[in-house]
Amino acid sequence: MNVLQVIEQREILGKQLTMYGDFEDPLFLAKEVAEWIENKQPTQMVELVDEDEKLKCIINTSGQNREMWFLTEDGLYEVLMQSRKPIAKQFKKEVKTLLKNIRKRMFSPNYISGTSPYSIEDIVRETICQVVPIIIKELEDRTEREKQAEKEMEKLEIKAKRKIERLICAGNHSYSSIARILTMDGIEISPATVCFYAESMGIMD
Repeated sequence: MNVLQVIEQREILGKQLTMYGDFEDPLFLAKEVAEWIENKQPTQMVELVDEDEKLKCIINTSGQNREMWFLTEDGLYEVLMQSRKPIAKQFKKEVKTLLKNIRKRMFSPNYISGTSPYSIEDIVRETICQVVPIIIKELEDRTEREKQAEKEMEKLEIKAKRKIERLICAGNHSYSSIARILTMDGIEISPATVCFYAESMGIMD
């Protein structure tokens, strides 16, 4: 029983891209492709693809070998072309560029069969390009959350703040449960605000 192996896995346009088989004739899991374009009927999607552009293969998922539908490269492009989702066209372009770069490296004089077509520098650069925007977005979101939490805290009375401190110091309540307790007492507060207050006061659960 031949189990199809993963040859490439990365995130493109916020979606998980997994390639199977080999870089000359890569295969794409139909179920995953359907998720890219928000198609809730992957079986129907596969039925519209020509027979020579799809096939069933066995992969190991969740510790079990399962037979799944796969699309060839042409089948993938066909599905993306048929989709009306804006991301489909972008995805097609990104996948084409990715495969073009991989194949270009494979045919370079320095390429060694069986090794990754990427250099360490490429991997580091790609990782930085993907991670840095995420970090920046997270920092921006955190700053915004802290501003909101600070506004909420300013509205709280001393009595409410002391109750938060007691509940945190008790050590048997999560920030969410503390927020629920206070809300039941008529004090509207979010778990994020409770967390912010605990951090600002140097008391952690």
